Amino acid sequence: MTEAVRLRQTEIWIAWIRVLAVPFAVFEIAWARGDYPPGYEQWGIAAAVALGIGSVAFFWLAHRDLDLRGRKRIGALALAFDTAIVYAYVFVHAFEMGTPSWGILYLPVVEGAIRYGIRGGAIMPFVVLPFLGIAEWWRAEEFGPPPFDPDRVTLPVGLQLLMGLVVGWLVDRLRTETAVAEARAAEAEGLRDELGRRAHLLDALNRTARALGSSLDQDLALEAFKRELHSVIAFDRVELRLAAGGDDFLVASGGFPDGEPGEVASGPLAVGNRTLGRLVVARDGGPPFTPEEMELVSLLARQVASAVENIRMYEAERSAAAEMRRLSQLRADFVSMVSHELRGPMASVIGCAQTLRLRWRELNQEQRESFLGLIESESSRLSDLVGDVLDTSRIEAGSFPYAFDSIDVEELVRETATVVALGQDEVRVVTKVSPTLPRVHGDHERLRQLLWNLLTNAVKYTDAGDEVEVSATKDNGTLAVAVRDHGPGIPSDAHDVIFEKFGRVNGADKPGAGLGLFIARSIAEAHGGTLEVESAAGEGATFVLRLPLSAA
Repeated sequence: MTEAVRLRQTEIWIAWIRVLAVPFAVFEIAWARGDYPPGYEQWGIAAAVALGIGSVAFFWLAHRDLDLRGRKRIGALALAFDTAIVYAYVFVHAFEMGTPSWGILYLPVVEGAIRYGIRGGAIMPFVVLPFLGIAEWWRAEEFGPPPFDPDRVTLPVGLQLLMGLVVGWLVDRLRTETAVAEARAAEAEGLRDELGRRAHLLDALNRTARALGSSLDQDLALEAFKRELHSVIAFDRVELRLAAGGDDFLVASGGFPDGEPGEVASGPLAVGNRTLGRLVVARDGGPPFTPEEMELVSLLARQVASAVENIRMYEAERSAAAEMRRLSQLRADFVSMVSHELRGPMASVIGCAQTLRLRWRELNQEQRESFLGLIESESSRLSDLVGDVLDTSRIEAGSFPYAFDSIDVEELVRETATVVALGQDEVRVVTKVSPTLPRVHGDHERLRQLLWNLLTNAVKYTDAGDEVEVSATKDNGTLAVAVRDHGPGIPSDAHDVIFEKFGRVNGADKPGAGLGLFIARSIAEAHGGTLEVESAAGEGATFVLRLPLSAA
């Protein structure tokens, strides 16, 4: 309760007492009519009229809406008025020595104590002391004997002082207890409001966190999270920024003209002692986030962290399961492919060997040479397949040997292209090498193996009578070797597949185990370089090897 309200209530209560005193004053005048000395009855009537007028006036003032300063002024004026009325009656009834009318002397002191506490109760007896002395002197002069008696002044003043101190202390104590009670009530109300706010906050947190955990599908969960968060807090963008090294994902709503948010509230995504990232809620130039909203975002981040962790674990498990299925399929395809690749050459070798053994004398020299050549080519094919499998195993084990030295790339390209061209006569191998190519630091035999795989693949997928182009140039700080064929091309969705172990384009009708390009890229990466493909279905393929330039 404010001081102004307390003073208003006190003033209204005293105003009612003052109004009720008016009939009593009128009754006293009527009852003592004829007993007054000459002229005193008129003064009594005047005092009663003044009391009535003052009661109405102060009753009206008590109910007006005034500020604290106005209330204090009205209270002081009312106390002065009541004191004046009381002592007017004392003077009017001075002729009645020893009557109970002198009891009203205590009223101003009690009123002072009620209005101002122990200060008012202690001061008022000394304020009215002169009036009490004058009243006693007036009685002795006008209606004595007995003569002026100081005890009739000091005794009432002493009693007034005691009464004023007691009433004032009680009033001060009551006000103190009231203030404490009001403070506790305000505190309880504040705690109730805080409890309600906390309950609302927890409900909002639970609803929003449940929305994020409503689905293990990342996109569906994040959309539900955004919708529910919009019902709790106004924002233009929300982001889940995950720490580096995780399966990062970002959810954003809206954007900002200048690319930067105006107001930001954030909280760490923490699970135990681990911090996954941060939840960031932003506004584009809107009102600042309130402390309650900042707290909401901070608490929500803790709730969201577990849901994010579940989504990440689910995504990781789903990716791992998909990868396991893919690898299982690749292994199955590899077993089938290797079985087929082994069965064909072995059947040819066995068939040719049996024919030579059983019909050696019947065959002429040319036929014998033909069978022996087929045995040689098929055995070489088997040897290459076995070599690719062994090389793949050594690459995976990290034991693939390298012997680095200064390499003349021009010589290496021409040498490898010549060997590939001599090994078949259906496809032309065209070499375009820039003059004065810089040397590179690498393994001559491994780079030859890489180019051999690229060129033999290109020849295998090029129609008879067409050509394969191999070029070497210096390009932007690297040495680029490109092998281009005019074959069926490679669909864009298979560009990564062909560099994996056992990876082949679906529908490929050429023999092969799908290991050559895996080995080639591994060799390129071991040299600090890259091997990429540029191709589209029906447009041929270009494989580009890039090696970093360094001093020989």
